[in-house]
Amino acid sequence: RWSRQSMSDCFLMTNICPMHKALNEGGWAKLEEKVREWTARDSTLLVFTGPVVSKNDTTLANGRVTVPSAYYKVIMAPCVRPKRAIAFIYPNGHSGGRLRQYAVSVDEVECRTGLDFFPTLPAEEQQRIESTVNLDAWTK
Repeated sequence: RWSRQSMSDCFLMTNICPMHKALNEGGWAKLEEKVREWTARDSTLLVFTGPVVSKNDTTLANGRVTVPSAYYKVIMAPCVRPKRAIAFIYPNGHSGGRLRQYAVSVDEVECRTGLDFFPTLPAEEQQRIESTVNLDAWTK
């Protein structure tokens, strides 16, 4: 909400991906609420969100729109010491259960998406942050 352009960018077609209503109103909504809480606590978070696609995903519009099998959210708190990160992968459908059920390492999301989220971190710090799943550090 910091500028009219940033709000406008949120509604571009490139920022839209088919998400099952049960996910959007269920587990994903709970995760987004947690992210807001963590932002208030930690001051600043880097948050990356997107689809996890595979060759077996269904499509819409005669194959022009892929319906991803899952979605990821990668979160880093860069201003806390030591820095910490966590990631989540939710199936694109009903997602009952607790956050812990969907928590994964950043490395896992990188492996499943082919993305590299924190390439500018020193190698040792990147390895420490990306290889662990420590939900307790986030929920305390």
